[in-house]
Amino acid sequence: MQNLERRIEALEQRAELTDRIDVIFITWLTPGNMQPEIETARSEDGQCWHRKPGESSAVFRERVGNEARSPGRVVMVSTN
Repeated sequence: MQNLERRIEALEQRAELTDRIDVIFITWLTPGNMQPEIETARSEDGQCWHRKPGESSAVFRERVGNEARSPGRVVMVSTN
């Protein structure tokens, strides 16, 4: 039983590392446009990103999220 408890504890610890939220995107919506195209993003510390030609919104968000991450804290990113 102890072995099972150790295995469960190890799994829970790994899950905490991969399932935490560390980047929050804030996107302003308007009536009739609930999924706007995102062209720019800015973090609260002033870092700015621009969407590259041919880059999809999903790929842009992923790139910004990866570049904005800061160990041990949550980063808020505001989009156009």
